[in-house]
Amino acid sequence: GKSTTRGRETTAAIADDCDIDHYPKPGGKMALTVQHTKLANADSVEAYRREWKTAFGLLADYFTA
Repeated sequence: GKSTTRGRETTAAIADDCDIDHYPKPGGKMALTVQHTKLANADSVEAYRREWKTAFGLLADYFTA
């Protein structure tokens, strides 16, 4: 994957069709976004959304425990 920084935002390309951006937020928090560019259909969007939500939730739990 490739990583780039624009201002305070960092983008990591984890695959040819998937980027993860993170943005710092006040209070030591951050926002994460995932963008897939080659999903087959709307059902795929929802499936990946559920998977990423679960994965990011587990990360949040790990770092706040």
